Amino acid sequence: MYKKCNSYYLSKEMRFMEYNAIEIAKYVINNATYEISNLELQKIMYYIQAAFLVERNKQCFREELCAWEYGPVVKEVYDEFKVYGRSIIPPQEQADKIVFDAKTFGVKRVKDELIICEGDKIIINRVLKAYSDIQDPFELVEKTHSEDPWINARITPEKIIKNDEIRSYYALNKNKLYNRSN
Repeated sequence: MYKKCNSYYLSKEMRFMEYNAIEIAKYVINNATYEISNLELQKIMYYIQAAFLVERNKQCFREELCAWEYGPVVKEVYDEFKVYGRSIIPPQEQADKIVFDAKTFGVKRVKDELIICEGDKIIINRVLKAYSDIQDPFELVEKTHSEDPWINARITPEKIIKNDEIRSYYALNKNKLYNRSN
């Protein structure tokens, strides 16, 4: 019933909860082996969502992906980091939270770190590694522009990239998901 996840035991129900997109974005920014701009971050978030849909048959995060002019965008993540413009986004700190300390019967301030299960980190890190060699963020724009989920969403009035379409497309095109030529 419970699974060990980063030194915490989470119930089966909690293991299948989606993460918050901004927290996943912070993880990406802090763990990428390369500098990342908001434009690149948006495409990486898209491929992370696709990888979860294909590998785990669940969403990584609940926020929608929009088919914007320069490719897929998680609006909430875009809004959070748009202050950096085209610049590299610096490492992000987690927010502080106040918790009760049972040993001292007092409260203490700790970093509110998102609990990401090790298996989920493996998927996120695989996506980060798959796109680590791309030097020009517009290569990512061109790549997403050539793939069906973004193309099909652009012709709809709401311009939302549907998770079902992402899952079915990349299940048949894992090479594109993980940026492989074969």
